Amino acid sequence: EPQTRIDPIVTGNMIHQIVENFYKDVKGVPFKDLTSLLGEKAEERLATIFEQAWKEVESKHAEVSQKVIAKAKQAWWKKIRRWLAAEKGRFWENQELAEMAIFQLEEPVELNLELSNNKTITLTGKIDRIDIDEHGFVIYDYKSSFKRLDFDNEIPDGFVLQIPIYMIALEHEFTNGKFKNQALSHTKPIGGGYITIKEPDLRKKNTVWTEEHKHRFEPRYKTNVQQLDSETLKRTYSVTELIEKIWIKTTTDFSVKPYHPSVCKYCSFKSICRVTTELQNTEEVEV
Repeated sequence: EPQTRIDPIVTGNMIHQIVENFYKDVKGVPFKDLTSLLGEKAEERLATIFEQAWKEVESKHAEVSQKVIAKAKQAWWKKIRRWLAAEKGRFWENQELAEMAIFQLEEPVELNLELSNNKTITLTGKIDRIDIDEHGFVIYDYKSSFKRLDFDNEIPDGFVLQIPIYMIALEHEFTNGKFKNQALSHTKPIGGGYITIKEPDLRKKNTVWTEEHKHRFEPRYKTNVQQLDSETLKRTYSVTELIEKIWIKTTTDFSVKPYHPSVCKYCSFKSICRVTTELQNTEEVEV
């Protein structure tokens, strides 16, 4: 079909590209020094990076009208500027995080998990951003829209496992010496979550902190998570068991029942799905 709008996958990739390029030259610099280092030129630097990234977005949307392109560009630049303002307030000017610094960006990780049948599966991923100080590390994942991090309901039910898996994987890689050439005093997770470009100031329902360190990040909000180390996450939230259930269902069960329109609406495989158009009009389909 002809393109009529900006592909959200393309803009999602753009966000990661902008953040990485903006921060890549100041990795390891304490947040307290970023204001003086980047100074008033921070927005100018961001604008240059954004313009370059937007050229790539435009090149992938040749069929979209220039009016739509221009409007989208204006909206995204507004969001990116708001993100920078939030970064300054939350990190650069936060005295509690003065010695914290960005450790890695777009860092690939692997996690080997032994299942109950003695088989081992390897999960791979890429962590958008890792911050670190003498107390431990924090993981952030950038999203173009809001995403919850619910340790009371969604994680125990296996709906949102990305951040806990990343925490477990990164702790294992620290322990196994992946970063042995870098001086690190503490390698346990103390928090993390999602940063949405749409609402970059939000840190209430999309992040989690250990009780010991929550005052440094979000003193206004209550958290019931005491520890985030890998053993606690595996034991308290049954992460390994949840992953095994997901693995079994995605490798052995290819049924399309029951069918729920709300779930399948955005599926990438609609064109080859065995559920016909007629059956899609029913509330639930057994196939």
